[in-house]
Amino acid sequence: MRAALDDGRWLCDQHEPQWLAPPYRWALVLDSLQALHRRDPEAGPHPRTAEWEAACQRGIPGQTCAGQLETVQRWYDTDQRDQQQVRAVGYGTRPASAVEQAVGAHAVDPDLEQCLADALTAFRDCRWPLDHLRQPASGA
Repeated sequence: MRAALDDGRWLCDQHEPQWLAPPYRWALVLDSLQALHRRDPEAGPHPRTAEWEAACQRGIPGQTCAGQLETVQRWYDTDQRDQQQVRAVGYGTRPASAVEQAVGAHAVDPDLEQCLADALTAFRDCRWPLDHLRQPASGA
């Protein structure tokens, strides 16, 4: 971790989809598809499609990157609807998670986001916890 944060070096594989929790199993593929689609909206299927299909043991249909992106986005959104699993990934399953203890607020507290943001000031360019740990908007 320190090598990645301090030196920008990775001592292990950066992409390890086998370790992603179910609500995030499509996150790496989705990010890659979005990046290619932004660079080239008319691109054909992503060059890593066969690799992903083998790793995920699921076909990723689509004649174009845009088509693949639409499908994978749908799969990701479906996984994200399981709020119990999403919460378990972010906070764990114990009554007072390590994250809640570290920031001094519970997941349901209205000031959790501010407490989390304050705790993250010690880290350089670290916004992902805010994105993944904030409470979903009502009706989501």
